[in-house]
Amino acid sequence: MIVIRKFWLLNLFFMSLVSVAYIYSMQCAFDPSSVLKSLSLRQKIAQLCIIAAVSNEEKNQELLEGWYKWQPRYCLKTDYVKQLVTKENIGGVIFYGKKTLPQDQIALTNELQSMSLLPLIIAMDAERGLDNWFAEDSVMSWPLNITVGATDDPQLSYQMGCEIGKQLVALGVNWNFAPVVDVNCNQNNPVIGGRSFGADPDLVSRMGVAFTKGLQDAGVLACAKHFPGHGDTDMDSHLELPTIAHTRERLDAIELAPFRALIQSGVKSIMLAHLLMPALEKSPECPTTVSRAIVTDLLKKELHYDGLVISDALGMKAVADLVEPGELEVRALEAGVDILLCPVDPVCAIDAIEVAVHQGRLKEDDIDMKVLKLLEAKQWLESHSKKRDANNVELLGNDQALALKKQIYEKAITLVKAPIDYQSLLEHTKLAIVSFSNNRIINADFARDHHLSYMRVPYNLESYEIESLAKAICEEHVVVSIHNPLWWVCSSYKIPDGIKAIITVLKELRKTVTVVIFGSPYSVDEVQEADAIILGYEDISDAHQAALAILMTQQKAQGCTPV
Repeated sequence: MIVIRKFWLLNLFFMSLVSVAYIYSMQCAFDPSSVLKSLSLRQKIAQLCIIAAVSNEEKNQELLEGWYKWQPRYCLKTDYVKQLVTKENIGGVIFYGKKTLPQDQIALTNELQSMSLLPLIIAMDAERGLDNWFAEDSVMSWPLNITVGATDDPQLSYQMGCEIGKQLVALGVNWNFAPVVDVNCNQNNPVIGGRSFGADPDLVSRMGVAFTKGLQDAGVLACAKHFPGHGDTDMDSHLELPTIAHTRERLDAIELAPFRALIQSGVKSIMLAHLLMPALEKSPECPTTVSRAIVTDLLKKELHYDGLVISDALGMKAVADLVEPGELEVRALEAGVDILLCPVDPVCAIDAIEVAVHQGRLKEDDIDMKVLKLLEAKQWLESHSKKRDANNVELLGNDQALALKKQIYEKAITLVKAPIDYQSLLEHTKLAIVSFSNNRIINADFARDHHLSYMRVPYNLESYEIESLAKAICEEHVVVSIHNPLWWVCSSYKIPDGIKAIITVLKELRKTVTVVIFGSPYSVDEVQEADAIILGYEDISDAHQAALAILMTQQKAQGCTPV
């Protein structure tokens, strides 16, 4: 084990030397205008492409197989990515993964940077940090935006953005496609849900501005998404093309409000949604991504946004099934898009754009303006990057970050409903906790407390078990703890009939019932029969402990309902 650790440390030291050599080579004055003049037309076009890749191909075969079934024309193989870096001079890479280790990410990033003519943009969808893209327990997770929104504390949002930024810098990532500033005003939204700060545009604006500032203060480009607003849909644009049919007045008041706030605060980039919005684009079946009325006339001219405008992934079925590769990228640039995220076939896209320029359909001057904006962003990254933190894996789960995470969960806990004497009731009544969960380790700490009796019950309880379970509980105050196994970004807020039935039976037995929901805040409407309702938002240990502290009267709930 000691030999392996020494080898890993030597390997990390070698990677650090490579990174330092790369950084030193780029410390010469990076003049975007001069760099632009040195590039051929094809190289300039390639700079506008951010391609998809996995950070460790060998460890992510399952992810790759699933990806190819969903979108078989994609190629994420590492050799292909390297070829695009060296032969085409593409502008950047967005990394995906499930079983990647941090050192895998560092090694490949440094290798790609050393191969590239110009500094590469290294991007990730790290809305809640790195947890979704790396091997379990190799990096720390962060709260969902909905949990952060429940704190109504922009300072916590700022600190979280800053800490996530530091962790990204440690892995060589310099563009985070976050924050999500869609207003979560549709409980049936299958793709936004907990990724949003909440249903109030002012709350979303405050928290989004703070997160953006934190991220950019750490030296990482932030990206507000998904313009003009993906919050009020009941379709997933990964699979189909949603329509938002609201009036312009409604869009101004709700969907567009957070984007205005982030534009005024200096967000470096904005990502477009794949949507139909008839109030903004009169042509039927013309999605946001290829709409000049939305991208140029609204975002750039009316809202005066001069930062980078990036498409959402161009392999998403909302647009990939609508327009062929190559033509899709040309139409996106015509609309005013600056950066093309995940072209299905990057070489095909570059070829088509080059032909469009030669034919006069696209102007080379317009291409130059887009490339110049990207080069200026790269210059900003060079001047703001925290070089001392590069490859510093200690930042991936340090005590300061873990303490902040715990603080967010504690401040988010929300007492939605309670009788007037609830605090006194908690202080003087022994509690029985019935935990509905399919996870065997959930709430292990509950059982250790001598003030509590505790039992774990399957999430989907069989109807014949309900009455016998309820009658087996001797305590007068019963806490029904609901751990929604499906809650993440999806519209899974419905509570199983078995759980609702046992609440009814307990009430018939004259028990006081408190429901604690570790899931969607929209689930509150499903359990209104309870005497008290507490929202913990996420099925995670920090949230469990924060809720338990409320039940044990060690602290008062501070959160506000964000939807």
